[in-house]
Amino acid sequence: MADPRGPGPLAGATGAGTPHIERGTILSCDARGQVYRVVLNSGRTMQMGRIRAHPGDITLLPPRTVVVVTWALGLPYIMGVLPPEVAATNSETPQAVTDVPGHGGDDPILQRNLGASSRAPNEPRDILPGDFVGTSPDGASVAALHGKVAQLRGGALSKVQAFGDSDLVQIVTGLYRMVSWMGESQILNENGKTSFVWRGGTDQITQTGADEENYTIKLDVGHTGDVVKLEVTTREGQSLFRFHVNASGACELFAAGGINQHGGGASSDVNPLRFQGRRAVEVEGRSEERVSGNVLVQHEANAQRDVGGNDSLNVGGSHTLYVTQDQTTQVGGNVNEVVAGARNVVSRGRMRFEVRDGQLYAVHALGGNIEFSPQGSVFKVVTQAPDAVLLGPAGSHATKFEELNVALQSLKSQLDGMRNLLAAHIHPPAPLTFSGPSPSLLPLTAPIALDLSPARCTTTKVG
Repeated sequence: MADPRGPGPLAGATGAGTPHIERGTILSCDARGQVYRVVLNSGRTMQMGRIRAHPGDITLLPPRTVVVVTWALGLPYIMGVLPPEVAATNSETPQAVTDVPGHGGDDPILQRNLGASSRAPNEPRDILPGDFVGTSPDGASVAALHGKVAQLRGGALSKVQAFGDSDLVQIVTGLYRMVSWMGESQILNENGKTSFVWRGGTDQITQTGADEENYTIKLDVGHTGDVVKLEVTTREGQSLFRFHVNASGACELFAAGGINQHGGGASSDVNPLRFQGRRAVEVEGRSEERVSGNVLVQHEANAQRDVGGNDSLNVGGSHTLYVTQDQTTQVGGNVNEVVAGARNVVSRGRMRFEVRDGQLYAVHALGGNIEFSPQGSVFKVVTQAPDAVLLGPAGSHATKFEELNVALQSLKSQLDGMRNLLAAHIHPPAPLTFSGPSPSLLPLTAPIALDLSPARCTTTKVG
Protein backbone atom coordinates (compact mmCIF):
# COMPACT_ATOMS: atom_id res chain seq x y z
CA MET A 1 0.00 0.00 0.00
CA ALA A 2 3.08 2.27 0.46
CA ASP A 3 3.72 2.17 -3.29
CA PRO A 4 0.40 2.35 -5.16
CA ARG A 5 2.26 1.61 -8.35
CA GLY A 6 3.58 -1.66 -6.99
CA PRO A 7 1.93 -5.07 -7.36
CA GLY A 8 -1.23 -5.60 -5.34
CA PRO A 9 -2.82 -8.80 -3.97
CA LEU A 10 -4.23 -9.62 -7.40
CA ALA A 11 -0.85 -9.47 -9.09
CA GLY A 12 0.28 -12.54 -10.95
CA ALA A 13 2.89 -13.56 -13.44
CA THR A 14 2.58 -11.31 -16.42
CA GLY A 15 5.37 -12.54 -18.59
CA ALA A 16 6.95 -10.68 -21.42
CA GLY A 17 4.96 -9.86 -24.47
CA THR A 18 1.57 -10.03 -22.71
CA PRO A 19 -1.04 -8.25 -24.85
CA HIS A 20 -2.84 -5.31 -23.35
CA ILE A 21 -6.30 -6.78 -24.17
CA GLU A 22 -7.21 -10.46 -24.05
CA ARG A 23 -10.39 -12.52 -24.24
CA GLY A 24 -11.34 -14.62 -21.22
CA THR A 25 -14.14 -16.66 -19.67
CA ILE A 26 -15.14 -16.45 -16.01
CA LEU A 27 -14.80 -19.78 -14.23
CA SER A 28 -16.02 -18.74 -10.76
CA CYS A 29 -16.83 -15.70 -8.65
CA ASP A 30 -16.06 -15.01 -5.02
CA ALA A 31 -19.30 -13.19 -4.09
CA ARG A 32 -17.89 -11.98 -0.79
CA GLY A 33 -14.64 -10.58 -2.13
CA GLN A 34 -16.03 -9.82 -5.63
CA VAL A 35 -12.98 -11.47 -7.24
CA TYR A 36 -13.15 -13.66 -10.36
CA ARG A 37 -11.14 -16.63 -11.63
CA VAL A 38 -10.82 -16.17 -15.37
CA VAL A 39 -9.35 -18.52 -17.95
CA LEU A 40 -7.70 -16.57 -20.75
CA ASN A 41 -7.35 -17.49 -24.37
CA SER A 42 -3.61 -17.73 -23.78
CA GLY A 43 -4.34 -20.74 -21.53
CA ARG A 44 -3.59 -19.11 -18.20
CA THR A 45 -6.06 -18.97 -15.33
CA MET A 46 -5.83 -15.89 -13.18
CA GLN A 47 -7.81 -14.05 -10.49
CA MET A 48 -8.79 -10.47 -11.06
CA GLY A 49 -11.30 -7.76 -10.30
CA ARG A 50 -13.71 -5.87 -12.54
CA ILE A 51 -13.45 -2.25 -13.60
CA ARG A 52 -16.61 -0.60 -12.25
CA ALA A 53 -18.78 1.81 -14.20
CA HIS A 54 -19.43 4.00 -11.13
CA PRO A 55 -18.83 3.84 -7.35
CA GLY A 56 -22.16 2.16 -6.69
CA ASP A 57 -21.70 -0.49 -9.38
CA ILE A 58 -21.52 -3.77 -7.45
CA THR A 59 -22.95 -6.04 -10.14
CA LEU A 60 -21.44 -9.56 -10.03
CA LEU A 61 -20.83 -11.40 -13.27
CA PRO A 62 -21.93 -15.05 -13.40
CA PRO A 63 -19.65 -17.93 -14.48
CA ARG A 64 -19.25 -18.67 -18.19
CA THR A 65 -19.49 -14.97 -19.00
CA VAL A 66 -17.15 -14.01 -21.84
CA VAL A 67 -15.18 -10.92 -20.82
CA VAL A 68 -12.47 -8.57 -22.04
CA VAL A 69 -9.34 -8.51 -19.85
CA THR A 70 -6.96 -5.58 -20.01
CA TRP A 71 -3.31 -5.44 -18.86
CA ALA A 72 -2.88 -1.74 -19.54
CA LEU A 73 -2.88 -0.92 -15.81
CA GLY A 74 -0.14 -3.39 -14.96
CA LEU A 75 -2.56 -5.86 -13.39
CA PRO A 76 -5.28 -7.82 -15.16
CA TYR A 77 -8.79 -6.36 -14.83
CA ILE A 78 -12.06 -7.32 -16.44
CA MET A 79 -12.76 -4.34 -18.63
CA GLY A 80 -16.10 -5.39 -20.04
CA VAL A 81 -18.42 -8.17 -21.10
CA LEU A 82 -18.48 -9.45 -24.68
CA PRO A 83 -21.81 -10.12 -26.33
CA PRO A 84 -22.69 -13.66 -27.30
CA GLU A 85 -21.68 -14.53 -30.84
CA VAL A 86 -24.24 -17.00 -32.13
CA ALA A 87 -25.87 -17.69 -35.43
CA ALA A 88 -29.41 -16.38 -35.90
CA THR A 89 -31.97 -19.01 -34.94
CA ASN A 90 -35.75 -19.21 -34.79
CA SER A 91 -35.83 -21.84 -32.03
CA GLU A 92 -35.63 -19.57 -29.01
CA THR A 93 -37.71 -18.65 -25.93
CA PRO A 94 -36.81 -15.00 -25.33
CA GLN A 95 -37.57 -13.12 -22.16
CA ALA A 96 -39.84 -10.07 -22.28
CA VAL A 97 -39.45 -6.52 -21.02
CA THR A 98 -42.53 -4.69 -22.32
CA ASP A 99 -44.95 -7.68 -22.68
CA VAL A 100 -46.22 -5.98 -25.86
CA PRO A 101 -46.29 -8.25 -28.93
CA GLY A 102 -44.56 -6.80 -32.00
CA HIS A 103 -42.71 -4.11 -30.05
CA GLY A 104 -39.05 -3.17 -30.49
CA GLY A 105 -36.95 -5.91 -32.07
CA ASP A 106 -40.12 -7.93 -32.72
CA ASP A 107 -41.18 -5.23 -35.19
CA PRO A 108 -40.16 -6.35 -38.71
CA ILE A 109 -39.22 -2.74 -39.55
CA LEU A 110 -36.33 -2.92 -37.09
CA GLN A 111 -35.03 -6.29 -38.35
CA ARG A 112 -32.11 -6.37 -40.83
CA ASN A 113 -31.53 -10.16 -41.04
CA LEU A 114 -27.74 -9.90 -41.08
CA GLY A 115 -27.27 -13.64 -40.50
CA ALA A 116 -25.63 -13.32 -37.07
CA SER A 117 -26.74 -12.36 -33.57
CA SER A 118 -25.15 -10.79 -30.50
CA ARG A 119 -28.20 -11.68 -28.38
CA ALA A 120 -28.57 -14.97 -26.59
CA PRO A 121 -31.73 -16.96 -27.45
CA ASN A 122 -33.24 -16.30 -24.00
CA GLU A 123 -32.52 -12.57 -23.85
CA PRO A 124 -35.32 -10.02 -24.51
CA ARG A 125 -35.81 -8.74 -28.01
CA ASP A 126 -38.78 -6.36 -27.51
CA ILE A 127 -36.68 -3.23 -26.88
CA LEU A 128 -35.91 -0.18 -28.97
CA PRO A 129 -32.54 1.39 -29.73
CA GLY A 130 -31.87 3.82 -26.88
CA ASP A 131 -33.83 1.89 -24.21
CA PHE A 132 -31.98 1.24 -20.96
CA VAL A 133 -32.60 -2.28 -19.66
CA GLY A 134 -30.90 -4.29 -16.98
CA THR A 135 -31.91 -7.93 -16.64
CA SER A 136 -31.15 -10.81 -14.31
CA PRO A 137 -30.21 -14.27 -15.61
CA ASP A 138 -33.75 -15.52 -14.95
CA GLY A 139 -35.68 -12.63 -16.50
CA ALA A 140 -36.25 -9.90 -13.89
CA SER A 141 -35.55 -6.44 -15.29
CA VAL A 142 -35.22 -2.76 -14.51
CA ALA A 143 -35.89 -0.57 -17.52
CA ALA A 144 -36.11 3.05 -18.66
CA LEU A 145 -37.91 2.93 -22.00
CA HIS A 146 -38.98 5.31 -24.71
CA GLY A 147 -42.15 7.27 -23.97
CA LYS A 148 -41.13 8.23 -20.39
CA VAL A 149 -41.80 4.72 -19.18
CA ALA A 150 -39.98 3.38 -16.14
CA GLN A 151 -40.54 -0.24 -15.17
CA LEU A 152 -39.62 -2.65 -12.43
CA ARG A 153 -40.51 -6.14 -13.65
CA GLY A 154 -40.30 -9.55 -12.05
CA GLY A 155 -42.74 -11.19 -14.45
CA ALA A 156 -45.79 -10.57 -16.58
CA LEU A 157 -47.99 -10.43 -13.42
CA SER A 158 -45.47 -8.82 -11.08
CA LYS A 159 -44.40 -5.41 -12.31
CA VAL A 160 -44.65 -1.71 -11.47
CA GLN A 161 -44.89 0.77 -14.34
CA ALA A 162 -44.64 4.56 -14.27
CA PHE A 163 -45.92 6.49 -17.31
CA GLY A 164 -44.55 10.04 -17.32
CA ASP A 165 -46.79 11.38 -20.10
CA SER A 166 -50.01 10.57 -18.20
CA ASP A 167 -48.71 10.78 -14.62
CA LEU A 168 -49.87 7.20 -14.10
CA VAL A 169 -48.37 4.55 -11.83
CA GLN A 170 -49.69 1.08 -12.61
CA ILE A 171 -49.17 -2.10 -10.61
CA VAL A 172 -49.79 -5.36 -12.45
CA THR A 173 -49.91 -8.29 -10.06
CA GLY A 174 -51.36 -11.74 -9.58
CA LEU A 175 -50.84 -11.81 -5.82
CA TYR A 176 -50.24 -8.72 -3.72
CA ARG A 177 -49.13 -7.84 -0.21
CA MET A 178 -48.39 -4.47 1.35
CA VAL A 179 -47.17 -4.02 4.94
CA SER A 180 -47.20 -0.61 6.60
CA TRP A 181 -47.35 0.99 10.04
CA MET A 182 -51.16 0.93 9.80
CA GLY A 183 -51.47 -2.74 8.89
CA GLU A 184 -51.25 -5.01 5.88
CA SER A 185 -53.27 -5.74 2.77
CA GLN A 186 -53.17 -8.80 0.53
CA ILE A 187 -54.66 -10.16 -2.68
CA LEU A 188 -55.03 -13.93 -2.36
CA ASN A 189 -55.77 -16.75 -4.75
CA GLU A 190 -56.90 -19.96 -3.04
CA ASN A 191 -57.46 -22.61 -5.71
CA GLY A 192 -58.90 -20.02 -8.07
CA LYS A 193 -60.96 -18.21 -5.42
CA THR A 194 -59.68 -14.65 -5.14
CA SER A 195 -59.88 -12.29 -2.18
CA PHE A 196 -58.72 -8.87 -1.07
CA VAL A 197 -57.89 -8.85 2.64
CA TRP A 198 -56.98 -5.76 4.65
CA ARG A 199 -56.15 -5.67 8.33
CA GLY A 200 -55.39 -2.45 10.17
CA GLY A 201 -55.91 -0.39 13.26
CA THR A 202 -55.53 3.03 14.84
CA ASP A 203 -52.68 2.51 17.32
CA GLN A 204 -49.25 1.30 16.23
CA ILE A 205 -48.16 0.52 19.79
CA THR A 206 -51.10 -1.67 20.85
CA GLN A 207 -52.69 -2.78 17.57
CA THR A 208 -50.69 -2.65 14.34
CA GLY A 209 -47.11 -3.10 15.49
CA ALA A 210 -45.06 -6.01 14.16
CA ASP A 211 -45.05 -7.61 17.62
CA GLU A 212 -48.78 -6.88 18.23
CA GLU A 213 -50.98 -7.54 15.16
CA ASN A 214 -54.14 -7.01 17.22
CA TYR A 215 -55.98 -5.55 14.24
CA THR A 216 -59.27 -3.77 14.99
CA ILE A 217 -60.34 -2.92 11.43
CA LYS A 218 -60.94 -5.82 9.04
CA LEU A 219 -62.02 -5.74 5.40
CA ASP A 220 -62.58 -8.90 3.31
CA VAL A 221 -63.71 -8.61 -0.30
CA GLY A 222 -64.21 -11.73 -2.39
CA HIS A 223 -64.02 -15.36 -1.27
CA THR A 224 -62.97 -14.79 2.35
CA GLY A 225 -65.64 -12.09 2.84
CA ASP A 226 -68.53 -13.82 1.05
CA VAL A 227 -68.62 -11.27 -0.81
CA VAL A 228 -68.02 -8.00 1.11
CA LYS A 229 -67.45 -7.84 4.86
CA LEU A 230 -66.29 -4.82 6.87
CA GLU A 231 -65.87 -5.27 10.61
CA VAL A 232 -64.63 -3.17 13.54
CA THR A 233 -63.65 -5.07 16.67
CA THR A 234 -61.86 -4.64 19.97
CA ARG A 235 -58.24 -5.76 20.38
CA GLU A 236 -59.62 -9.05 21.73
CA GLY A 237 -61.76 -9.61 18.60
CA GLN A 238 -65.17 -8.67 20.03
CA SER A 239 -67.34 -7.27 17.24
CA LEU A 240 -68.40 -3.62 17.54
CA PHE A 241 -69.59 -3.01 13.98
CA ARG A 242 -70.23 -5.33 11.05
CA PHE A 243 -71.41 -4.74 7.47
CA HIS A 244 -71.84 -7.86 5.34
CA VAL A 245 -73.28 -8.45 1.86
CA ASN A 246 -73.31 -12.07 0.63
CA ALA A 247 -73.52 -13.54 -2.87
CA SER A 248 -77.34 -13.66 -2.81
CA GLY A 249 -77.59 -9.93 -2.11
CA ALA A 250 -78.56 -10.23 1.58
CA CYS A 251 -77.20 -7.37 3.71
CA GLU A 252 -76.36 -7.55 7.41
CA LEU A 253 -75.73 -4.39 9.44
CA PHE A 254 -74.76 -4.51 13.13
CA ALA A 255 -73.72 -1.57 15.30
CA ALA A 256 -73.15 -2.11 19.00
CA GLY A 257 -73.31 1.64 19.69
CA GLY A 258 -76.46 2.34 17.67
CA ILE A 259 -77.17 3.80 14.22
CA ASN A 260 -77.83 7.48 13.47
CA GLN A 261 -79.25 7.80 9.96
CA HIS A 262 -80.03 11.05 8.16
CA GLY A 263 -81.17 11.42 4.57
CA GLY A 264 -82.22 14.38 2.45
CA GLY A 265 -81.70 18.10 2.86
CA ALA A 266 -85.26 19.38 2.36
CA SER A 267 -88.77 18.31 3.43
CA SER A 268 -89.62 17.55 -0.19
CA ASP A 269 -86.74 15.06 -0.63
CA VAL A 270 -87.78 11.40 -0.90
CA ASN A 271 -85.86 8.65 0.90
CA PRO A 272 -87.32 5.36 -0.38
CA LEU A 273 -86.96 2.11 1.54
CA ARG A 274 -88.21 -0.94 -0.35
CA PHE A 275 -88.23 -4.66 0.50
CA GLN A 276 -89.24 -7.32 -2.02
CA GLY A 277 -89.48 -10.10 0.57
CA ARG A 278 -90.17 -10.40 4.26
CA ARG A 279 -88.96 -7.82 6.78
CA ALA A 280 -88.26 -8.47 10.46
CA VAL A 281 -87.42 -5.65 12.91
CA GLU A 282 -86.32 -6.38 16.47
CA VAL A 283 -85.70 -3.65 19.04
CA GLU A 284 -84.39 -4.78 22.42
CA GLY A 285 -84.85 -1.39 24.09
CA ARG A 286 -87.02 1.67 23.63
CA SER A 287 -88.23 2.74 20.19
CA GLU A 288 -89.21 6.30 19.27
CA GLU A 289 -90.50 7.72 15.99
CA ARG A 290 -91.25 11.37 15.28
CA VAL A 291 -92.78 12.59 12.02
CA SER A 292 -93.33 16.30 11.49
CA GLY A 293 -95.56 15.86 8.43
CA ASN A 294 -98.49 13.68 7.46
CA VAL A 295 -98.25 9.91 7.90
CA LEU A 296 -99.85 7.34 5.59
CA VAL A 297 -99.65 3.63 6.41
CA GLN A 298 -101.25 1.15 4.01
CA HIS A 299 -101.63 -2.58 4.60
CA GLU A 300 -102.87 -4.46 1.54
CA ALA A 301 -103.40 -7.67 3.53
CA ASN A 302 -104.21 -8.58 7.13
CA ALA A 303 -102.58 -6.66 9.98
CA GLN A 304 -102.02 -7.74 13.58
CA ARG A 305 -100.81 -5.55 16.42
CA ASP A 306 -99.79 -7.08 19.78
CA VAL A 307 -99.03 -4.90 22.80
CA GLY A 308 -97.64 -6.67 25.86
CA GLY A 309 -98.20 -3.73 28.23
CA ASN A 310 -100.33 -0.60 28.26
CA ASP A 311 -101.40 1.08 25.03
CA SER A 312 -102.09 4.81 24.93
CA LEU A 313 -103.32 6.84 21.94
CA ASN A 314 -103.28 10.63 22.14
CA VAL A 315 -104.99 12.49 19.29
CA GLY A 316 -104.74 16.26 19.16
CA GLY A 317 -107.50 16.59 16.55
CA SER A 318 -110.31 14.39 15.31
CA HIS A 319 -110.17 10.60 15.26
CA THR A 320 -112.00 8.62 12.59
CA LEU A 321 -112.31 4.84 12.39
CA TYR A 322 -113.82 3.13 9.32
CA VAL A 323 -114.58 -0.60 9.43
CA THR A 324 -116.22 -2.05 6.30
CA GLN A 325 -117.05 -5.40 7.95
CA ASP A 326 -117.49 -6.67 11.50
CA GLN A 327 -115.74 -5.20 14.54
CA THR A 328 -115.15 -7.11 17.76
CA THR A 329 -113.91 -5.52 20.97
CA GLN A 330 -113.05 -7.62 24.01
CA VAL A 331 -112.16 -6.00 27.33
CA GLY A 332 -111.00 -8.04 30.29
CA GLY A 333 -111.44 -5.20 32.80
CA ASN A 334 -113.42 -2.03 33.17
CA VAL A 335 -114.31 0.35 30.36
CA ASN A 336 -114.29 4.07 31.09
CA GLU A 337 -115.41 6.51 28.43
CA VAL A 338 -115.54 10.26 28.94
CA VAL A 339 -117.21 12.40 26.26
CA ALA A 340 -117.04 16.18 26.66
CA GLY A 341 -119.61 16.82 23.93
CA ALA A 342 -122.47 14.94 22.34
CA ARG A 343 -122.09 11.25 21.61
CA ASN A 344 -124.10 9.91 18.67
CA VAL A 345 -124.43 6.26 17.81
CA VAL A 346 -126.10 5.55 14.47
CA SER A 347 -127.23 2.06 13.61
CA ARG A 348 -128.70 1.30 10.21
CA GLY A 349 -130.28 -1.91 11.51
CA ARG A 350 -131.29 -3.34 14.86
CA MET A 351 -129.16 -2.66 17.93
CA ARG A 352 -128.60 -5.03 20.81
CA PHE A 353 -126.82 -4.14 24.04
CA GLU A 354 -126.13 -6.10 27.19
CA VAL A 355 -125.71 -4.87 30.74
CA ARG A 356 -124.16 -7.10 33.40
CA ASP A 357 -123.89 -6.06 37.02
CA GLY A 358 -124.99 -2.58 36.11
CA GLN A 359 -122.16 -2.13 33.51
CA LEU A 360 -122.54 -1.74 29.75
CA TYR A 361 -120.18 -4.23 28.08
CA ALA A 362 -121.00 -4.38 24.38
CA VAL A 363 -123.12 -2.68 21.73
CA HIS A 364 -123.96 -4.42 18.46
CA ALA A 365 -125.66 -2.60 15.60
CA LEU A 366 -128.60 -4.61 14.33
CA GLY A 367 -130.92 -1.84 13.12
CA GLY A 368 -132.60 1.42 14.03
CA ASN A 369 -131.23 4.72 15.28
CA ILE A 370 -130.36 5.04 18.98
CA GLU A 371 -129.19 8.09 20.89
CA PHE A 372 -127.57 7.87 24.33
CA SER A 373 -127.60 10.97 26.51
CA PRO A 374 -126.96 11.42 30.23
CA GLN A 375 -130.20 11.69 32.18
CA GLY A 376 -129.32 11.99 35.82
CA SER A 377 -127.70 8.72 36.88
CA VAL A 378 -129.27 6.71 34.05
CA PHE A 379 -129.31 6.85 30.26
CA LYS A 380 -132.22 7.87 28.09
CA VAL A 381 -132.75 5.62 25.10
CA VAL A 382 -134.70 7.11 22.19
CA THR A 383 -135.34 5.07 19.06
CA GLN A 384 -137.04 6.10 15.87
CA ALA A 385 -137.69 2.58 14.70
CA PRO A 386 -140.26 0.29 16.34
CA ASP A 387 -139.01 -3.00 17.68
CA ALA A 388 -135.51 -1.62 17.42
CA VAL A 389 -134.23 -2.22 20.98
CA LEU A 390 -133.62 -5.68 22.40
CA LEU A 391 -132.71 -6.00 26.05
CA GLY A 392 -130.37 -8.86 26.84
CA PRO A 393 -130.00 -10.67 30.17
CA ALA A 394 -131.83 -8.18 32.37
CA GLY A 395 -130.14 -6.33 35.17
CA SER A 396 -133.45 -4.38 35.57
CA HIS A 397 -136.79 -5.68 34.31
CA ALA A 398 -139.33 -3.45 32.63
CA THR A 399 -141.49 -3.73 35.78
CA LYS A 400 -138.58 -2.27 37.77
CA PHE A 401 -138.70 -5.27 40.09
CA GLU A 402 -135.14 -4.91 41.22
CA GLU A 403 -135.44 -1.26 42.23
CA LEU A 404 -138.84 -1.83 43.95
CA ASN A 405 -137.53 -4.89 45.76
CA VAL A 406 -134.76 -2.82 47.35
CA ALA A 407 -137.29 -0.31 48.68
CA LEU A 408 -139.69 -3.03 49.90
CA GLN A 409 -136.91 -4.89 51.68
CA SER A 410 -136.02 -1.66 53.52
CA LEU A 411 -139.66 -1.20 54.54
CA LYS A 412 -139.90 -4.83 55.65
CA SER A 413 -136.80 -4.42 57.79
CA GLN A 414 -138.25 -1.41 59.52
CA LEU A 415 -141.63 -3.15 60.15
CA ASP A 416 -139.87 -6.18 61.55
CA GLY A 417 -138.00 -3.91 63.94
CA MET A 418 -141.29 -2.40 65.17
CA ARG A 419 -142.74 -5.84 65.77
CA ASN A 420 -139.72 -6.86 67.73
CA LEU A 421 -139.95 -3.75 69.89
CA LEU A 422 -143.66 -4.32 70.65
CA ALA A 423 -143.06 -7.99 71.40
CA ALA A 424 -140.26 -7.17 73.80
CA HIS A 425 -142.13 -4.35 75.60
CA ILE A 426 -143.15 -5.02 79.30
CA HIS A 427 -145.39 -2.72 81.30
CA PRO A 428 -143.80 -1.83 84.62
CA PRO A 429 -145.70 -2.74 87.83
CA ALA A 430 -147.76 -0.11 89.70
CA PRO A 431 -147.58 2.38 91.22
CA LEU A 432 -144.98 3.65 88.65
CA THR A 433 -146.41 6.18 86.26
CA PHE A 434 -144.95 7.92 83.14
CA SER A 435 -145.70 11.31 81.78
CA GLY A 436 -144.40 10.46 78.28
CA PRO A 437 -143.92 7.56 75.84
CA SER A 438 -142.33 4.42 77.07
CA PRO A 439 -138.55 4.57 76.58
CA SER A 440 -138.52 1.10 75.09
CA LEU A 441 -141.02 2.15 72.38
CA LEU A 442 -139.43 5.50 71.65
CA PRO A 443 -137.87 4.28 68.32
CA LEU A 444 -141.38 3.76 66.96
CA THR A 445 -141.81 7.49 66.78
CA ALA A 446 -139.22 7.79 63.98
CA PRO A 447 -140.69 8.09 60.45
CA ILE A 448 -140.38 5.15 58.06
CA ALA A 449 -137.72 5.79 55.33
CA LEU A 450 -138.94 4.71 51.88
CA ASP A 451 -137.53 5.98 48.54
CA LEU A 452 -139.10 4.59 45.37
CA SER A 453 -137.41 7.03 42.95
CA PRO A 454 -134.98 4.41 41.65
CA ALA A 455 -137.97 2.53 40.29
CA ARG A 456 -139.16 5.51 38.27
CA CYS A 457 -139.10 4.95 34.47
CA THR A 458 -140.11 7.74 32.15
CA THR A 459 -138.86 6.92 28.62
CA THR A 460 -138.22 3.19 28.48
CA LYS A 461 -140.16 1.70 25.57
CA VAL A 462 -140.31 -2.03 24.94
CA GLY A 463 -141.80 -3.06 21.60
